[in-house]
Amino acid sequence: MNTIVTLIASSFSTPDPDPATSLYKMTYSLNNSDRDALPTVSLVDENFWLYGGIPYGAYGSVVKDGTAYLFGKPSNGNVALAKVPVGSIEDKSQYQYWVNGAWTSSLPGLNDANIDIPNVSAGGQGTYYFSDFWNKWVWIGQVSPSISVNPYLLCRRGRVGWNQLLILRQKFLASRRC
Repeated sequence: MNTIVTLIASSFSTPDPDPATSLYKMTYSLNNSDRDALPTVSLVDENFWLYGGIPYGAYGSVVKDGTAYLFGKPSNGNVALAKVPVGSIEDKSQYQYWVNGAWTSSLPGLNDANIDIPNVSAGGQGTYYFSDFWNKWVWIGQVSPSISVNPYLLCRRGRVGWNQLLILRQKFLASRRC
């Protein structure tokens, strides 16, 4: 008897809402004389973030002052944040997690209380970065996939506690105020 297994639904979702997440390492030498050389990519850990957990780094990431800030958004829609020194990304024991308004070394579970960071995105796809011009953390993106451009800009005041973000519309981009 033949069995058909659906790995990707017509909605482009998987039957597993929170699969394990792999960690890859990309290495490139700026000193390479071959201008056509590509970076090498290696698999560090196929199950770096385990099944049913938060996929830190899959929703977005920022590197600032030697620290990587990794955002995860599992199927429940909550946005969670982890940080780790850049040189220790492959070492989960060096990670800290934003829980209940403070950094902790205890890995939170998918449905733990107080891991969601309100107003850290407008819900859709976007990019996080640190703006030296504004001296603030910024997320720029769209509310949801769309054929029309409707960008949102969110600015974060201070270094931690992403609950003070402001949602601004496209017209504020031109004013260069955040």
